[in-house]
Amino acid sequence: TLTGHTKSPRQLIIDSIHHLLYSCSADKKIIVHNFLNGTIVYEYKEFDKAVTNIAMNQQQHLLIASSLDGLIKIFNIQTHELIQQLTTS
Repeated sequence: TLTGHTKSPRQLIIDSIHHLLYSCSADKKIIVHNFLNGTIVYEYKEFDKAVTNIAMNQQQHLLIASSLDGLIKIFNIQTHELIQQLTTS
């Protein structure tokens, strides 16, 4: 059982090499789970509104997320650091 979100997940990404499941939700979070044991590895909480989409570029270690606040945020998946923030308007 995966836990952590208070609202239904909107999108999922699987990193089968590292056994990770990334999920985003209207609860303003992206949660990274170890899908073998169900533990939460990390939570991205840098959003003011619902996170609507996520994408990953594993070669460059990037997680890209869009949210209803009109922002696109790019994170380093190794350090969890917010690298860049773009506006969509």
